[in-house]
Amino acid sequence: MSHTGQYSCTATNPVGTATSSARLTVSEPKQAPLFDITPESKDVPVGESVDFECHVTGAQPIHVSWAKDGREIRTGGNYAITFAANTACLRIMRVGKGDSGQYTCQASNDVGKDFCSAQLNVK
Repeated sequence: MSHTGQYSCTATNPVGTATSSARLTVSEPKQAPLFDITPESKDVPVGESVDFECHVTGAQPIHVSWAKDGREIRTGGNYAITFAANTACLRIMRVGKGDSGQYTCQASNDVGKDFCSAQLNVK
């Protein structure tokens, strides 16, 4: 049942009548991002590529960023970051020993944010 609509209030007394009206619009509350699928930690040999994927729900627009050991990663060089159909993907091409660490995805919108992480061990 929707309560959206035009509402009026009328007051009457011996001196006269006064009416005021207003339009009420009811909308669903926006949802903060929430990861419902999180990336898996991986062991990868030197020189291989690796993908971390996670899926997030929540009110659009959602902004996604990735970090390694707390430092933000951007697309370019050895990294490719995509976000489509609420799935965030980080691809690391040709991993080296220095790529070992904790990878964190952050999703945020105007309501809140959420995080998920996975560990990469390069062998």
